[in-house]
Amino acid sequence: DRHAPLQALPVDYAKYRNRYDQGWDTMHEKRMAKLRLSGLLQGDWKPSPRPDHIPAWNSLSQPRQQFEAKRMATLAAMIDRVDQEIGRVLDYLRDTGQLDNTLIWIVSDNGACPYDRRNAKIDEEPTNGSVTWSDSTGWAWARNSPFRFYKQNQFEGGICTPAIVHWPHGLTAKPGSVSHQPAHLIDVLPTLLDATKSKMPTAFPGRELRPISGQSLLPIFSGGRIQRRQPLHFLFASDRGLRAGDWKIVSFRRGPWELYNLADDRTEFTDLSAAQPQRLAAMVKQWNQMARDVLHASGNSVAPVVPSEKKSHPEWTNFSKAPAETSRKKRRPERNAIRARKNTRLTMTEEQLRLTFSGDEPGIAMDRLPAELPDGPY
Repeated sequence: DRHAPLQALPVDYAKYRNRYDQGWDTMHEKRMAKLRLSGLLQGDWKPSPRPDHIPAWNSLSQPRQQFEAKRMATLAAMIDRVDQEIGRVLDYLRDTGQLDNTLIWIVSDNGACPYDRRNAKIDEEPTNGSVTWSDSTGWAWARNSPFRFYKQNQFEGGICTPAIVHWPHGLTAKPGSVSHQPAHLIDVLPTLLDATKSKMPTAFPGRELRPISGQSLLPIFSGGRIQRRQPLHFLFASDRGLRAGDWKIVSFRRGPWELYNLADDRTEFTDLSAAQPQRLAAMVKQWNQMARDVLHASGNSVAPVVPSEKKSHPEWTNFSKAPAETSRKKRRPERNAIRARKNTRLTMTEEQLRLTFSGDEPGIAMDRLPAELPDGPY
């Protein structure tokens, strides 16, 4: 998942400088043409038009265009560096004779990030740690072509991402073939267990283990199909979704539920909620049941949906302001605080950071530490 802070090595940034001066409208059209030529787009998919909250590139001021082009060039340089480093790993596997029997997954975990939170030193080049830029909503739209919306949203623009699998000794599907069957990151562990003929433990000291939710994708690896045992359930904060076969419901930030038939409307333009209220109600009921019994979600995450007039977010880029003025206010760091997932508690001493995980889904995002915290080591 490539997103802010946008920072790149000088050698990588130089490769992409001025590459995106044409702007997002032109790049959107070029990406759509390439997707059609490659065969990745099936049938007559209707691409997402530029939404109202993103202005035409040609209407932007010159300073805004210059900054936006630099932001996309930086992101491209970051992706290029990821590609280079993955190449080093593959070279090692090849040199040691392990490549053909190593199961490799390249997965993007969500759609492009639109959250324009903090930009510092926008007139400089993003090649050192003191220059930090956030993502651009305009480029997030172009990057998510042909889908709508973004990371955190449960429309296809936020959740439909590519996965590339390489495993010559294990794959029997035609090399280079593409499967459009829906899969999820919850399927990775069951697939690895199946591929290695391993068993999932049923007990672990100090933890009550629940059954894993996903299922093995090995049938797809051999060119076959899978039949999902249960719908794919999506929840991020107050954004929600459920996919059962070709049918999908989605709620944008607790807004009204929408219903789509992805077989006929892959890019989600025709909301069928009014035409098929019974199907909608049944799927909403199933979403709530899974949120309660499988995710054990609570609070605002499962609060009833509310009416809304339009889809917006306070952290999308505000193009009515100059680039330097779009950053949100920097929050004051809390003493002895850490940005962490739920069920995570932090205690600090002079020599230790002790993180205690509890609950069903422990985890931590080490993205920000208190400003008063010494550099360590710990």
